[in-house]
Amino acid sequence: MERKDIPNLSGKHVRTMGLTATEWNGQGGWVVGWNEERERFVVKMNRDASVKLFKPFNLKYAPLPPENEKEEKLTKLLLTNKFVDVEHGVDLFDQQGASEKYMLTWLKIVWLKKVWNGQAQQDKRYIPKIQAAFENIIETSQFEDLVVFSKIQLACVLSWTENIEQVTDLCLSCVGAHYGHLPELFSLMYHQTMKENFEFVKDIYFQSKRMIENKTCTNRGLIHFIEASADFLVFCKDQNFSVNTTQECIFLRKTIESYDSSVGDYSLTMGRICILENNYEEAIRNVQIYQECTSSGKGNVDMISQCYVIKVECYIELGNKPMAKKVLHKLKRFRKLPRVDEYIVAFENKIKKMSISNSTTQVEENARVRTKTQCSSYECKQVETHIGAFKHCGRCRLKYYCSIKCQKKHWKNGHKEECQEFEN
Repeated sequence: MERKDIPNLSGKHVRTMGLTATEWNGQGGWVVGWNEERERFVVKMNRDASVKLFKPFNLKYAPLPPENEKEEKLTKLLLTNKFVDVEHGVDLFDQQGASEKYMLTWLKIVWLKKVWNGQAQQDKRYIPKIQAAFENIIETSQFEDLVVFSKIQLACVLSWTENIEQVTDLCLSCVGAHYGHLPELFSLMYHQTMKENFEFVKDIYFQSKRMIENKTCTNRGLIHFIEASADFLVFCKDQNFSVNTTQECIFLRKTIESYDSSVGDYSLTMGRICILENNYEEAIRNVQIYQECTSSGKGNVDMISQCYVIKVECYIELGNKPMAKKVLHKLKRFRKLPRVDEYIVAFENKIKKMSISNSTTQVEENARVRTKTQCSSYECKQVETHIGAFKHCGRCRLKYYCSIKCQKKHWKNGHKEECQEFEN
């Protein structure tokens, strides 16, 4: 099979997911072929050696257990939450000849992605090392689909350095042979080069949409598509571009409702859809659900700021000036984040022009949105026994800690620079 628009799973061990028939959900098997007529992978199941057909969307690569002690050590490295020196971790993989063995290369990419999502986003000094590791995989790996996977992860890392030109080049190099990752490329292209390449991004959006409808993308691709599409449609509506936002909102809403996900996962996206449909009260309710769910974990500062952006916009549209000012005051704590200051200035100008009239909205800002929260220290997984048990950072008030020990550790591991940015 030579197709480069679906995940490259031929000959690999996989696990099923998201199936309507729960009998075969979560089962393992080997991909033995591709049925071109029905556009499904042919899988020989481990359970009874029967042959089944599955859509690419319902399969994910699942490495077999490690063959030796060193491979087992690498698998455990992937599961650990402790800070690991990037160069030391990369050396452990390279000693096993990661570029020559599919499982090891895949584990290495997933591990680097995990380090990026955890350590590097707390301490930006890790970024150059992670960038170098991904570039090495791209240069040396013989597995084309993993090279594409690495390019996408590298583009995510570089997006934080605002290197838009390099991000664009990486994305463009993957479009022709994306192996089911086109929706992820759409998400990256939207966030980085929307204004400069709108027609191209729009074309990728509709190609990705067809993949979602046909279930020929990766599961991760669907998640990226859902998260980026609402922002894309808001941009199209604001700029008056030739995209039927009403029709696309219906499609996106149905996609979210049919996707088996935890309550609140896509409430923020649903909030944006409601804004496009001029249903501002429902938008606020969805955003508050998202805030409550997000705060149950560590929370994401960037996403919480987006919640306040949506809520201020809704209160302005509903004519509720007091509530718009109240939420705007909360948003100002995040003004050091990208673009937040632009929103604040725009909202202040709109609020000044509002009259002090009685609003008919029944939705009000919660006095306390957050639920039990997790300790913000990267290595700690403790959750509050009751709301307010953990103390927040006295300077930025954005991070919560179970103990002084965790606070000090997090301070040394990158929060010092982050905290000073917000304070300034």
